[in-house]
Amino acid sequence: MQLSNLSIIIPVATHDNTWKVLLNELELFGLEPEIIIVGSETAPQETVLPSNVRWEISKPGRAIQMNTGARLAKGQVFWFVHSDTVLSRDSVESIACYLNHHRSGLAYFKLRFAQDGPLLTRLNAGMANLRSRIFKLPFGDQGFVIDTMVFKQLKGFDDTLPIGEDLDFIVRLHAAEFECRQLPGYLTTSARRYRQQGWLKTTLRHVWLTCKLTFEARQRLVIS
Repeated sequence: MQLSNLSIIIPVATHDNTWKVLLNELELFGLEPEIIIVGSETAPQETVLPSNVRWEISKPGRAIQMNTGARLAKGQVFWFVHSDTVLSRDSVESIACYLNHHRSGLAYFKLRFAQDGPLLTRLNAGMANLRSRIFKLPFGDQGFVIDTMVFKQLKGFDDTLPIGEDLDFIVRLHAAEFECRQLPGYLTTSARRYRQQGWLKTTLRHVWLTCKLTFEARQRLVIS
């Protein structure tokens, strides 16, 4: 499978410019993959996008934006990447390898935190990678890579949820008995929230939300 069969979908929040750095890094892939940036407003006027990049507009909300990008994408594999993600050379190589040995299901990357937060976020990243490997519960900032047909079978992300659309999607993926595996590369995401809100408070909130949202997602499956 070639990179031309890959659609990279990037949801962008209002007034968020971090996608510009990510777009520069995605140049490592060349012009083969389709890149769809989905925002809730038009692209900045001074922006000149490469020929393989499209800017689309949808209602605000990450789940809504990702679903919009998926509906417009033409690739056989979707890669959902948060706008503040920093790639690494091994993540680029992992995507190429995944496409060459493609299997239906979902793949995700290991997580690192940037140096814009407390040093203790290294512990958070380690625990996130451990949680993902043991419990198969990755978060969206680990870059979901998923077969198009699987995504459509699961009916995409639940855009009625205010938060936790990534965990809800993973719970439904497991219920449908699709594979969920970790790729060897790393994605780096910002740790500024831990600096702004405090490491302990943010960590405890994330642990509580992970348990709560996973339980609620499983309950929705039982009810349905």
